[in-house]
Amino acid sequence: AKKADKTTAYALQGTAPDGYSGNIVLLMGIEPNGTVLGVRTLQHAETPGLGDKIETRISDWILSFAGKLFSLENESSWAVKKDGGKFDQFSGATITPRAVVNQTKRSALIMLNNQALLQRLSTQVK
Repeated sequence: AKKADKTTAYALQGTAPDGYSGNIVLLMGIEPNGTVLGVRTLQHAETPGLGDKIETRISDWILSFAGKLFSLENESSWAVKKDGGKFDQFSGATITPRAVVNQTKRSALIMLNNQALLQRLSTQVK
């Protein structure tokens, strides 16, 4: 996303390959400084009533990413609480939230590490 020729956010699609029941496809909005604007689940096969809490129609858990800053300095806190991080997991289901947190972290890291390339690509698309 751009405002007055300045990049204000990136929309990234990523796939967490380590969900409980397979791939979890996510759409993430991330500002150039690493602030996550939001994360939404596009596709998954997680267990109904347990792992499906990554859907906004079931739970507001995934909304907890909004406004969180990812940086190299706080990278270790980007994990579920069971692993020493700042994100809640679901009672009885740690694998699904762990996969979502890890994929969001990976996507933010890729975005931060490739700012120059992303800027060049965004100027080519008009």
